[in-house]
Amino acid sequence: MTILNKLVAEEKFPIATAMYVADGTVYVFADDFHQNQLTLAETTTIDAMDFTDRVGHYWATPKLESYQGIVYCGEGSWGSDGVVYFADRDGEVQWLFASPVINPITDAVISQDHVIAANYLRAFAIPIPKPENIRLLALEQ
Repeated sequence: MTILNKLVAEEKFPIATAMYVADGTVYVFADDFHQNQLTLAETTTIDAMDFTDRVGHYWATPKLESYQGIVYCGEGSWGSDGVVYFADRDGEVQWLFASPVINPITDAVISQDHVIAANYLRAFAIPIPKPENIRLLALEQ
């Protein structure tokens, strides 16, 4: 079991706007969403992250299923962070994205090889095979 699968099984994650990948890599993003940007601030590992006083708990339920796997959506226990993650057909979590600006997740679809997760203001296009290439999409107002 990967460390990411262990965290998902325990329904917790380090509090950071980040993409957590099954190999243990974490892509932490800068807080520049008000400018409709998604800027990589740091690449680290789950093992290197400080869990002291910075662990969030969340709940997530299956949102949709395809031949590629299952997309789960939910929110953090404090009500601010949104969580979306993808598990393959064997139930292995491949990646998890957590951020306050995706909460509440109002819709999610799989389009080609991307998970598109949206709220009322923004959508995130997350490539299933390379989630570190996540893109922020501004929605029409």
